[in-house]
Amino acid sequence: MDLLDKLRAVEQRRDAFAARSALPGHTVIERVLGPCEVVIQGRPTLMFGSNNYLGLTLHPEVVAAAGRAAADYGSGTTGSRTANGTLGIHEELERQFADWFGKRHAIIFSTGYQANLSLIGGLCGPGAWAGAIATGSWSSRGCTRFAATSRRSATSSP
Repeated sequence: MDLLDKLRAVEQRRDAFAARSALPGHTVIERVLGPCEVVIQGRPTLMFGSNNYLGLTLHPEVVAAAGRAAADYGSGTTGSRTANGTLGIHEELERQFADWFGKRHAIIFSTGYQANLSLIGGLCGPGAWAGAIATGSWSSRGCTRFAATSRRSATSSP
C-alpha cells in the first residue's frame, strides 16, 4: 500500500458520509432567522458555529446604525487599514472601547483570525513557542503556525 492508496481509502470513507453531512465553507445560508437559526436548503436550521454571541446582528438599532454608516462611508474602505487608512468611526469606536475598559488604547479587528494573527505574531517572533489548546478556536491554532513554533495539547475542560 502506498500513500495514494491511503488517501483513496480516506476519500472513500468521506464519500460514504458526504450525502448526509454538511461541508464547512460549502454550506449556503439562504436567510438568517435569528442569532443561532438560519435557513439552509429551505429548512430552518440551528447554527451552532455562530459568532453572534449577543444576538445583535438583526437588532433593529444595529441594523439602522449600519444603514446610516453605509450611507455615510460606503460598505467599507475596500482594503486593509495599512493600505487604505482608518475611518474616523473606527477610531471613535476604539476610543469608546478603551474608555469603557479603562485602558489607554484599544484596537478592533473584524475577525477573530485577524486578532489572533496580530496578537500571536506581535508577541511571538520567530523561534518563540506558542501553544494552542486542542479544543481552542481554529484561528488561534492556525495563527500559531505563522508566528512561532507551536504545540497542541489536549485539555480535560469542556
